[in-house]
Amino acid sequence: QYRPIVLFIDDLQWADRGTLNLLPMILEETRDQILVIAAYRENEVDENHPAMHTVTSIRQRDSGQVTHLTLKPLSLSDISQLLKDALHRSEKELQSLAELVQHKTDGNPFFINEFLKTLYHEGLLNFDLAHQRWVWDVQAINKKGITDNVVALMLKKMQKLPQQTQHIMELAACIGSRFDLEMLTVIQSSTIEDVTQQLWPAIAEGLILQDGGAWRLGVGETNSDAMTADPLISNSIVSNKVTSQANRMLAHAVSPHCKFLHDRMLEAAYHSLSDDKRQITHLQIGRVLREAMLEASHDSGQEASSTVLFSVVEQLNRAVALITETDERIQLVSLNLQAAERAKFLGVWDVAARYALKGMALLPDNAWATEYSLSYAFHLVRIECEYLNTHIELGNQLSETALQYAQSAYEKANISRLQLTYNISNQLPWAIERGLEGLRYCGLDIPCLQKIDDKWADKEEQVLAETLKKVDLSKALLAVKDAGSELLQLECLLLVQVLVSAKVAGLPALLRYADCRAMNVLLKHGAGKQTVAILGLYSFLLVKQKSFKEADFFSQSAVNLAQQHSDSTDLPMFYFVIGSLQWFYTSPFSEAVKYQQKSHELGFEKGDIFTGIFAGFSNSIINY
Repeated sequence: QYRPIVLFIDDLQWADRGTLNLLPMILEETRDQILVIAAYRENEVDENHPAMHTVTSIRQRDSGQVTHLTLKPLSLSDISQLLKDALHRSEKELQSLAELVQHKTDGNPFFINEFLKTLYHEGLLNFDLAHQRWVWDVQAINKKGITDNVVALMLKKMQKLPQQTQHIMELAACIGSRFDLEMLTVIQSSTIEDVTQQLWPAIAEGLILQDGGAWRLGVGETNSDAMTADPLISNSIVSNKVTSQANRMLAHAVSPHCKFLHDRMLEAAYHSLSDDKRQITHLQIGRVLREAMLEASHDSGQEASSTVLFSVVEQLNRAVALITETDERIQLVSLNLQAAERAKFLGVWDVAARYALKGMALLPDNAWATEYSLSYAFHLVRIECEYLNTHIELGNQLSETALQYAQSAYEKANISRLQLTYNISNQLPWAIERGLEGLRYCGLDIPCLQKIDDKWADKEEQVLAETLKKVDLSKALLAVKDAGSELLQLECLLLVQVLVSAKVAGLPALLRYADCRAMNVLLKHGAGKQTVAILGLYSFLLVKQKSFKEADFFSQSAVNLAQQHSDSTDLPMFYFVIGSLQWFYTSPFSEAVKYQQKSHELGFEKGDIFTGIFAGFSNSIINY
């Protein structure tokens, strides 16, 4: 309350939706206690970007407290003033130098800084002790032919560093753009003092930047004698001592952290190593981090963070040619599966598909016979990610392969679910038939699509009517009840997707059948995570039958449950249905529009892209 703070968020265009949703809440609750500065690149966003939606909503709510600044290149006048402050010469004397700096840097502040430092190191900008002033010669600078490519300037600086400094930068590049000194001590079996001394010239030149940690020589003891002369080949390199060091890096970050000044610096250092040396270094780093991760997970009883998991897998994948032991290869397969599933959950589907592909390539040729669980799991995650990456044909090919080898009814029904979900936009009848096949795997006696008529729907609707007479809805809909089995839960999920597809395809008999069947399962057994969607879809069916009061009861009950279960993956579908098809019959139209917008946002957040697009389309028709 008495100590206002400043929060700076860089690269807002990369923020996830959780962060974007949190930002307005922070500003609302701490209105006079916090100053938020958010920076983003205008060339990477448009008006439809989630970050821009957040900024717009904040500006509309607090227009008087929001200031928008566009950072432009420094003008000639700005550069003159900067040089005047730095060199203590008159603007007239600085005119030609300022024009040269602007020409070489286009007014980019970072480039200006690097260009001036280069002039100093090249002896083209000097301090004249005799006359106590800075001196330069513009003609000499022009004759020198200093490049206007700042990256080239930095690479030239790197090549002038001592050989041992260049070498340790090469090793650091194998870790990544951000690294810590303690990991470098593990890689080259030396002390942190030695590493610091070797790296210091690059730090002094500004090519490596400090990025946190304590610059105290001797932080954490190292015992280089305890390591083998060539620790990169054997698993035995991961001694208790090394694992302890790596654990400190993962958990407490006591070692100084550094980062490369520019990505091109990282690339240059990385490619200076031979391919064999790079693989060996990646293998060592990967093994150290893997053992540290497994030990930390064992001690804490919790899964490793996504950042740590991805780091381990990336390192080991780059050294896969050196991993020859069967057990270690299978372990890497398992880690790639974990990484793929984690990346899919985080919404980076191209990365998830890449991890899945890498893991599948590591499996033996007869993997369906010898490593069935891993083979099926990889296919499941990769199929969905290929679909999400719009590689529909590839997704279909992989799904047919999985169906050929899948052993249980549940596994086959789950593949059929993916085929239905992601083929709606390009081959709807085939997709619906795949959904019906999935329901057959779940145990339903249901004919092919062409034979489902009003008689089938009437029969299921009559069963539902009898069920409704026996159930106290005021109590039954107070909480979500889990389905009795995994197969029954999957049946509910398939029914939801089939009836939505039936709506899109204009198949009223199938829609009624699936809707009533889903309600029967919900009331008799429970529908778990699909409860909210089923209630919303049933309210839509009641509206079509002009039972508005009953429809309002079911949709309102579903809204209450949705607020209790924000993790449900069916929320985009639910809010789309009530917002676009039901809510406005008994409630203000503005509320229905808000539900459409919520569906649009949740669809992209939870990976339900099609629903998100449909909701956004409906919302745009209404509003524009």
